[in-house]
Amino acid sequence: MNDTAIISTQRAKVAAPPLVPGDDRSGDIADSVPTAVAGRISISVHHNLAEIETIWREFEQSGICSVYQRFDWISNWINTAGKAQDAEPHIVIGWLKDKPLFLFPFASFCRGPFCVVSWMGGSHSNFNMGIYQPDFLTNVRLDDMRSIFDHIVKVTRNIDAFELCCQPMSWQGHNNPLNFLARIASPNHAFSMQLGPSFDDVLAAHNAKKKRKKYRWQLRALEPFGGPKLICADTPDEIGRLLDASLQQIKVRLSKMGVVNVFEEDGIATFFSNMAQSSLNSSEPSLVIYGLEVDGKIRATFAGGGHKGRFSGCFTSISMDELTHTSPGDLLLHLVIEDCTKKGYSSFDLGRGEERYKSSWCNEVVPMFECFIPVSRKAIALTIYDRSKVTLKRLIKQNPQMWQFAKKVRASLK
Repeated sequence: MNDTAIISTQRAKVAAPPLVPGDDRSGDIADSVPTAVAGRISISVHHNLAEIETIWREFEQSGICSVYQRFDWISNWINTAGKAQDAEPHIVIGWLKDKPLFLFPFASFCRGPFCVVSWMGGSHSNFNMGIYQPDFLTNVRLDDMRSIFDHIVKVTRNIDAFELCCQPMSWQGHNNPLNFLARIASPNHAFSMQLGPSFDDVLAAHNAKKKRKKYRWQLRALEPFGGPKLICADTPDEIGRLLDASLQQIKVRLSKMGVVNVFEEDGIATFFSNMAQSSLNSSEPSLVIYGLEVDGKIRATFAGGGHKGRFSGCFTSISMDELTHTSPGDLLLHLVIEDCTKKGYSSFDLGRGEERYKSSWCNEVVPMFECFIPVSRKAIALTIYDRSKVTLKRLIKQNPQMWQFAKKVRASLK
């Protein structure tokens, strides 16, 4: 089932997405150069993934996207975590004749009295975005995106707002066209690094002497316990064992920090399990789970997936026990990066959020942004609230003293 609309070429009649307090689009309007891109695009909205599976799988290989937009990732999410949230697929495709130019993996769901559209995967996806044909990204301009989004709104019936989180400002050298819309900077940026032809090259670019010294110390410290063993789950039983350990470790750590555990949401454990199992025997798995075993116990885990030579970390965990002082998470990350280098990945992402282990490896910051766009009048207050909350969180995190105080308060309230 789908709805289709042809975008009008009468550009002057198009209404832009509304501006609300905090809009970061400084300079975009004055510098925009109208093009004819939008006037030749038709838009379809699909509520059944099966009817567009072939198109999607072909587009993810030829287009610009991350692992989080692969059909396997999205279809697994909507059938598990998405189903638990009563989310409905709302896939938007822009066409030039019979050629897809962009695909937005949206889902609609209820948030109290509001019906909102968000990215499938939500905050569990480190990089939310569309799939884009490269030439489209080269030629699209501000007025085009305003026109395109205006018509998406028209064929998106009974929707109150768009809540589009966790979006990279650029990907693979191309600007993200949704940054033309009303946007604000995310509280957390993401971190990335390039991988060299060998792991020695990677280390050379990231303080090799210090990392090799720490690595040797960790091996000596763990030698009395039989030494570390790297596990890359390649059977359903191993996936289950590592995922169970990871979820338990995450639960303990977040509880100690006083942070809401989003991994306990309905359907999330099943989603990651299904993703990892469906990726078995894949040359570029959408999700693979690594584990560090010492003395028969899983001391740390790391999960991520690849797409077109780029490996993106999804979640990580460490055990809180007698060996925590040896930094098993750091050791596992060292081994995972080495393994990804051997497998031929050209780049490696460590996701959103500033952490010491990320900055010790990653020398590239990926700026992130959010879009909150009201469609109905009743959602204007909701949008202002959401944008204000994100802005306040970003301001607190940018101030080291305030952020340390906020973390102490949060932990005391657990």
